[in-house]
Amino acid sequence: MGNQSHTPGPWCVEWVRNSVYIKADDTDRNVSICRVMTLRGSSNVSLLVNAPELLEHCERLLGFALHYGDAFALEAGQFLIQSAKETIAKAKGEINA
Repeated sequence: MGNQSHTPGPWCVEWVRNSVYIKADDTDRNVSICRVMTLRGSSNVSLLVNAPELLEHCERLLGFALHYGDAFALEAGQFLIQSAKETIAKAKGEINA
């Protein structure tokens, strides 16, 4: 993991009996990120499983804004903006991952 303070993504969902596990989507190892034990908590699964990608997009958008910081940059950054919108929609459970 190097200097990262979190388990890198992508993460995936695994249902086991009445619990939902968020796990690192890594074929070499089985790393559990968290366990959601209640139906009320399961509504947060989409947000949790997409957390690494949300962080990445936020960091990239911030870097883009700091680097280009003018009105014309918006047009050039449409791909990043669209990617961020899709990631946020996945985290909200509005579209499938």
